[in-house]
Amino acid sequence: MGLLNWFRRSEEPTGPWRVGERVLGEWGQGGALFPGTIDDFSKGHYHIRFDDGDRARLKAEQIARLEIQPGMRVACRRKRGRQFLAGTVEDCRGEKVLVRYDDGGEEWSTVSFLCLPPLGQVDKGLTDRLRAAFQAVHDGDFRRGEQLFSDLIRQVPESGLLYARRAECLFGLSRFDETVADCEQALKLDLDEEQQAHSHYFRGRAHRALKRHDQAGMDVKRAIVLRPASAEYHKELGDIHRELGRREQALESYSRSLKFVPEQENVSALMMRGSCYLDLERYDLAIADLTRFLELVPDRAVVLGLRAKAHFKLGNAGPEDAAKGVADFTRSLELYQEQMGKPPPYSFRFFRGKLLQKLGRFEEALADVDSVLATQPQESSILRDRAEILRSLGRPAEAETALRQLDAFFHQQLAQLRAKGAVEVTAVLVMANVSLFDPGSSQDSPCRVLITFDPILARDTDRLQELASWLFSFKNSEQSDPKMRYLAELTTVEKANVNLRIKLPLSVTDGAVVYVTDLWVYRGFWPVLHERLLPCLAEPGDTGQQLLLPPASFAS
Repeated sequence: MGLLNWFRRSEEPTGPWRVGERVLGEWGQGGALFPGTIDDFSKGHYHIRFDDGDRARLKAEQIARLEIQPGMRVACRRKRGRQFLAGTVEDCRGEKVLVRYDDGGEEWSTVSFLCLPPLGQVDKGLTDRLRAAFQAVHDGDFRRGEQLFSDLIRQVPESGLLYARRAECLFGLSRFDETVADCEQALKLDLDEEQQAHSHYFRGRAHRALKRHDQAGMDVKRAIVLRPASAEYHKELGDIHRELGRREQALESYSRSLKFVPEQENVSALMMRGSCYLDLERYDLAIADLTRFLELVPDRAVVLGLRAKAHFKLGNAGPEDAAKGVADFTRSLELYQEQMGKPPPYSFRFFRGKLLQKLGRFEEALADVDSVLATQPQESSILRDRAEILRSLGRPAEAETALRQLDAFFHQQLAQLRAKGAVEVTAVLVMANVSLFDPGSSQDSPCRVLITFDPILARDTDRLQELASWLFSFKNSEQSDPKMRYLAELTTVEKANVNLRIKLPLSVTDGAVVYVTDLWVYRGFWPVLHERLLPCLAEPGDTGQQLLLPPASFAS
């Protein structure tokens, strides 16, 4: 047995003791007191059978009466694990005791899992520093907490609890590599299940901060196995999934988090679930979650912007959603600089301009469009919107000028690519935003495609379409084999990156080099995707750009 924390002195012992009597007896060199029963007396010694099964021969002065009272300082094996944690007795009912731990938790336990300070020996300074360390963490003063836990570790280096709690402070100080090291040390020492979960959780958070998402996910999943009802752990796993573009898995984790802690106490998970619904184009559910968040935390600029985008996506349903979106964007623009310390994203005015255009408020829409162009002159789709607005305002000459600017911009991009040695290829669609299949949509959007510069495979479009279908079959699947997991990531991660090319394994392409990449579709030139074969201009090689060609240009 071992005691990591010394506490306030208990009642002095009395004797002699009777066989069968319940007592507290000393154990080990430290002399800490543990509950047990007197089995026998011989040769001036009492034979004690401790509640955990150990035995000892003690003198009368090494025994104390088993009397636990509210207010006494004790150490208790939390959740009946192996690790002792310091706390205070809050209530007693026979041999059942309610212990409030120094880290804020509490539980009903029994005297069998208690440890009391040694007779006549109390290191009050150590106890005070432990209390102060936990209080520092509670107050968010991580620098002081780290200093106090470091001092305690020097005195009690075998305590996994102290390393686990110092790791929390190090994470709060953004010292992520040190957080990982402390969690690993804690996990090598004696920890109960709750502290093991705590260590895995903070090691996972540190890995995530260091962009090691696979390691982060494994650690947080281990924490959830140990504490499956932790809303905090499910929320963290949701954040990891979302950063990896796994929207469906993130949605599931946020919903589990909200299952264990209600919305009013778990607003962050509520907001993130609403954001996932938005990404997954489930706009009604997104609006419901974001509206509930704003009822609990009013006037949050970022959340107003998210809800406004959801209303924008529903704008085709009628003017009511468009009007709500305009109101949300307007309020968000008013609050953003103050709350976030930086100007709002240009997309807020971009989308508000589209909604104002839908409502027939063309002068206001034009003001938003011109505001975006002032900071984003290369934003091609806004030029098309500007032309439509000017035409609606009865200014056809200016509308034609805007369209010529759009045409010139696009062909300038093509000319720049050709100057870099770009060649015409046929891209094969793997997956795309559903809006690209909607003839009534004017939204530009990326899609994921396969391209190859291999002259033989490039002519075999049927084979390329087979590869695209095969790759898409891995979407949202769980794979144990690392190579297969890698392929699943290519379709599960939905965030576009038009400058990234990833080679498919040569084992599945018969040795030909085939790239997975993202392609932007400009709806002004390609109103709707009728088929999976897309004409492109692309720079050869492992890196480069690719642009969708107008069908007429490709045919020529």
